[in-house]
Amino acid sequence: MLKKILTISLISVFFLTTGFGCKGLSQAQVSSIKPVKLTYWTVYNDVDMLRSLASEYSTRYPHVAIEIRQVNYDEFDNLFTNALADDVGPDVVSQHVRWLRKNEIRLLPAPVATKMGRLVIVNNFSKDQQLITDTNSLPSATYIKNSYVKTVYDDVVVGDKIYGLPLAMDTLSIFYNQDLLDRAGIAEAPKDWNSFVEDVKKMTKFSSAGDIVQSGTALGTANNINAATDILAMFMTQSGIKITMGNTVTFASSLGNAQDRNVPILNALDFYTDFAQPTKEAYSWNEKKPEALDEFIRGKVGFYFGYSYDY
Repeated sequence: MLKKILTISLISVFFLTTGFGCKGLSQAQVSSIKPVKLTYWTVYNDVDMLRSLASEYSTRYPHVAIEIRQVNYDEFDNLFTNALADDVGPDVVSQHVRWLRKNEIRLLPAPVATKMGRLVIVNNFSKDQQLITDTNSLPSATYIKNSYVKTVYDDVVVGDKIYGLPLAMDTLSIFYNQDLLDRAGIAEAPKDWNSFVEDVKKMTKFSSAGDIVQSGTALGTANNINAATDILAMFMTQSGIKITMGNTVTFASSLGNAQDRNVPILNALDFYTDFAQPTKEAYSWNEKKPEALDEFIRGKVGFYFGYSYDY
């Protein structure tokens, strides 16, 4: 089974290196313009942009066809695994960086450079063609370390090999349903966590049987919240906890000396899980609920934690 490359840049710096007459091409030269079809999967709403870039690339290299396919975020992992098992997986994927290490064994690192052949007309009268070979240089690990924020290097460089290139940086945000806030008499979005909890309580509604029919927020679980890990890390960070120091995971270091639950990491965990505890005032969510984003779209969640690609 062939391993696949995580991502490539469709916009590269091209350097003219050599030229050959079209007649009497060597086998290697003929192979460089052999028709190729690449499949590109993306979980983001960037299909139009990618198709535009793919079209530009194919204009320069007519022997390369690039098919762009948008894959549902929630279905990507299963579809990707099955496609690779059947040897019909994509050649290029745009995926969330948190999936990179999980899929690392399925991927090939980026090469230092690639060479692409293309035929160009050198005589408009005779239509004689010449084979040009372009060398496309890809970013090095050193370049990534010096040109991007630190997390990019830490995430995509493994053993000095590059397994991906960043398409964008995103920030965890709180989206809110203005209609639900208005109905609950909430004049403006909360500016601190105490106000947030109070507003969640106002928007959460229960049936006569005690089931949640409207959630003030979707927090407290992991199975039905896409960004659960990031949200919990955010609460830990805001509590003053250092998740890592260098290459060492340190967020649980204070637990060894804890005599009670009044330590930052446990306070952060308690704050997060209280929203899924029926005995807590903040209770507004549980593991039986559908996916958080789906419920937010249906107008059943007041505050939703997510990223811009959810919009």
